[in-house]
Amino acid sequence: MDEKIERNLHTIKYTTLIFVTIYIVLNNIRDPWKLLLLSGVFIFSVTLRSSIVYGSDKYRSIGKVLILFDLFVIFLIEILDKSGVAYIYNFILIGDVTIAYYKSFSFLFSIFSFILFLVSDYINNPSVNLISFLSGKFIYLLSFLLIPAIMSIIMVQIGQKELLDKTMSQLKIKARELENVNAKLKEANEELEEITILKERNRIAREIHDTVGHTLTSVILQLEAGEKLISLSPQEAIEKINSAKTQVRYGLNNIRESVKTLKSGNEIVGFIPSIKLLIEEITKNGDIFIRYEISELPDLSPKIEKVFFRALQEGLTNGIKHGRSTAFVFKLKMENNYIKFFLQDNGEGTDKIVKGFGLLAMEERINEIGGTLKIYSKKGDGFLIQISLSIGKDDFSNAGKSNDC
Repeated sequence: MDEKIERNLHTIKYTTLIFVTIYIVLNNIRDPWKLLLLSGVFIFSVTLRSSIVYGSDKYRSIGKVLILFDLFVIFLIEILDKSGVAYIYNFILIGDVTIAYYKSFSFLFSIFSFILFLVSDYINNPSVNLISFLSGKFIYLLSFLLIPAIMSIIMVQIGQKELLDKTMSQLKIKARELENVNAKLKEANEELEEITILKERNRIAREIHDTVGHTLTSVILQLEAGEKLISLSPQEAIEKINSAKTQVRYGLNNIRESVKTLKSGNEIVGFIPSIKLLIEEITKNGDIFIRYEISELPDLSPKIEKVFFRALQEGLTNGIKHGRSTAFVFKLKMENNYIKFFLQDNGEGTDKIVKGFGLLAMEERINEIGGTLKIYSKKGDGFLIQISLSIGKDDFSNAGKSNDC
């Protein structure tokens, strides 16, 4: 039972007990001590049951014994009382019983209390006619039966209110839990959006870096060659400069096409032709020699094709730009269900490899498709890039033919 309701019921009960006791004592002033003692015993028993007996299920049977004892005490008070209000004690006791025990027991107890009330009243009025006595007590019978009925209705209402309060409390808890879940989902969604945006930025940055880096490297080669030829052969120098201008326009066009195809991930030119075109472009625009070998490959996804193409583009660009390489050996072939990528240059090399944006982007792309990247270099021995990617047997097809140049 709700603490507030229980406190209010206790207040009503003890207020009634005190007022009835005072009224009985004042109306039996000639000999109040027995009534005062019996009333005190009854109040003490009521308190004992409320505080101890009803607080534990194992004391419920003891509570029934105390109730019968209280009923006997009330019976004695009713015999001694001359005010005629002691029967109110019965109503208090019946209310207690209705709250503590089941309905059928409380109604039976009410009838038994009424019988004892009749007996005590008849003892106090032995000369009255029995028929007229009983007919005059009918209203009291209704009162004795009405008390458990009213208390039962009150208890039902209290139970429904407590159930409603409990349900509302659970709904509030669920609502808070849902709010927390929604908040976490919102945070996760925001984090996912940030990650998606960051990955897209990195992808675009890699695409632009590869395209621009390769284009600028080719242009620099053309301009350097033109610079050397100005005094020796002005006509050839002009051709190199014009070629550099063409390369810039070509690079700009590549950037535009890269931006257009970022979402689809598709290249305009096929995989093998695009590799050959890149190699021809490098060898044509600079004094660079590239020996390459491309074996039969299975059909590859556009993503995997792009990874290998960008790796070759970055390796050639880095070798020319940073390693001052003039010759390369490139191989792309299948070995035991693995695609093997091999690029060796004759550049200056280094004893300490520092991965810049291009190499880091290459490594990230390779990791995304489940491949492995190994880089070797030594001062004076150039640069070696090796990539290995496992491909299932079902992926094999005649996608290209061996080329050796």
